[in-house]
Amino acid sequence: MLYYLHTLPWAALWVLPPYALARGLWLWRKRPAVRVLREVLLAALALYGGWLAWLVFTPDALLPDAWQRLATGYGINWVPFYTIRRFLAVGGWYFVQVNLVGNVLMFVPLGLCPPLLWRRWRPFWKVLLLAAGVPLCIEAAQLFIGRSVDVDDWILNFAGILLGYALCRLGQLAPPVRRLMAEKAARSKIETKSVYKKGNK
Repeated sequence: MLYYLHTLPWAALWVLPPYALARGLWLWRKRPAVRVLREVLLAALALYGGWLAWLVFTPDALLPDAWQRLATGYGINWVPFYTIRRFLAVGGWYFVQVNLVGNVLMFVPLGLCPPLLWRRWRPFWKVLLLAAGVPLCIEAAQLFIGRSVDVDDWILNFAGILLGYALCRLGQLAPPVRRLMAEKAARSKIETKSVYKKGNK
C-alpha cells in the first residue's frame, strides 16, 4: 500500500489549494452553518479524488493503441480471477500487497465517504451502481491511455467500494454515531420548518 501512498503528498499540492479556494468562496457566498467534521471529510474526499485520478489516469506509452489491443488482446484480461490467482500463486507478498490489497483498499473511501456526507447516497442500490460504474469507467479509459485493462481490477475495486460502504453502515450502528445522526436529522427538520414558515409569511 505504501507504493501508492508515496504519491499522496504530491496530489495534495495540486488538489487542496484550488479546493480550499473554491470551497471558501462557496461558503462565503452561501453562509451555511459550518460543521468542522463535514468540511474535513469533504476536503479529504477532494484530495482522495485527485489522488485516485492521478494513479489511474497517468498514461503509459509502452502499450500499443486501443484498437490494436482490442484486436490482439495485448494487455487485456477478460478472464475473472485469472490475475488474482496468478498473483496469489507466484506473486509474492509485495506483489499481492500492491496489486490485490492495494486495489481493494484504495477504493474503500469511495464507498465510505458519500454515505457519510450525503443522505441520498445511503441506499445500498446507489452504492452498488457506484461500485459497478466507477471501476468500469476507469478500466474503459485505461484502454485508451496505454494502461492494462483487467476484469480482476474491476472485481477488486468493486469489492473495495462495498467494503467502504459496509464500514460506513457498521459505524452508523455505534451509539455515538447514531446519536450524532439523530441530532443532525432533528436540526435538519427544524431548519426545514423554519424555511417553510418564512415562505408562508
